[in-house]
Amino acid sequence: MGFDLGFFTHETFNQFVLPVEGTDLDRFDAVRTELGYEDLLLHSGAHDLTTAWLVDTFGKYANNVASQWRKVGALFGEHYQSLRRTTLSTAGRAEVLQELRDAAASDMRPGWSPRW
Repeated sequence: MGFDLGFFTHETFNQFVLPVEGTDLDRFDAVRTELGYEDLLLHSGAHDLTTAWLVDTFGKYANNVASQWRKVGALFGEHYQSLRRTTLSTAGRAEVLQELRDAAASDMRPGWSPRW
């Protein structure tokens, strides 16, 4: 759905956690191991693989992505604002996402068919 709305997405294969002063690396590694979060990465700053991907890829698709956003994605600002609420519960988030899917897939967008 993100691509259809005009978002430029990239799979990083990592879950980044910003290190804070006093982080116990042994405990961090224990959480990663015990919970099976093999992709959990304590990291700050630019991520080399993601940066390289953006440099090599973004320019090729930027115009198409921006055009798709202008046509479709920019129409749903109220949904994005709702999704940014820090008080939104998991169930509430699922509800807002479904509303976004329904709105994006509605017949009110002639000439556009979603991929999901």
